[in-house]
Amino acid sequence: MDPTIVAAIIGGLFSILAVIATFIITRIFDSDFWPTRNVRQAALDGHWDAILHQEVGPGGTSMDLSCDFAFKSKGRGIQAEAILRGPLPNETITMDGIATGRFVYERYLKLEYQIKGQPGVLQFGYLLLELSPNALSLDGHFLGFGAYTQQIIWGAIHIKKRGGGIKNK
Repeated sequence: MDPTIVAAIIGGLFSILAVIATFIITRIFDSDFWPTRNVRQAALDGHWDAILHQEVGPGGTSMDLSCDFAFKSKGRGIQAEAILRGPLPNETITMDGIATGRFVYERYLKLEYQIKGQPGVLQFGYLLLELSPNALSLDGHFLGFGAYTQQIIWGAIHIKKRGGGIKNK
């Protein structure tokens, strides 16, 4: 067989194997198999309390909401479950949500959220948060679509780690 054809076949096989290896390695890094190397990401594990100030609530007025987060570091990402509570004109709403994301530059946490367990309820959005130097609070903003306002919502959010602080031994 011509050496040029053999070289082309070998080159083609290595190209295909390189793509497959890249795919597998990427999946391993994104899974729980690979341990987290970002210490700041691991500091998020646990329960956090949040206060949200939404600029446009139902009726066009601003509103304050509370939220309980349970963060869990997963591979290179973050997963969170949340319970959001807030006042409406004639009732108090409670919604369960999930958020997923990851750190950007080990300082900023970028999360995408949506409501779970309420089929047909259209509520989703994004959080951009900055982790404090002592890893006990997150401050930032949110932007999304609100089911009750039926429009784009935005505002500020302050999250504080439950039971955080310096512990003396």
